[in-house]
Amino acid sequence: MYTIYKLADEGKVDLLSPDIQKNLKAMITVSSNEAAIYLVEKYTSWKQVTKYVQDLGLSQTYLNQEKPFTTPADMAKLLELIP
Repeated sequence: MYTIYKLADEGKVDLLSPDIQKNLKAMITVSSNEAAIYLVEKYTSWKQVTKYVQDLGLSQTYLNQEKPFTTPADMAKLLELIP
């Protein structure tokens, strides 16, 4: 979700797109992994998602469809970043 919003801030995707809205809603309301995977594969890449989260300081987080990896310390840091 963060990556889609970041791409929207960069003018690369339109948050008003019904396709994006539908899948973001599914991600948020029912924690749909399928919606998340769809958005990554259609609008960005796992490499880009990993770069953006690492840019936030989550240096031990690697997101990909095969074998995502993170650490408790990175997840604690992520929660601290949420206002």
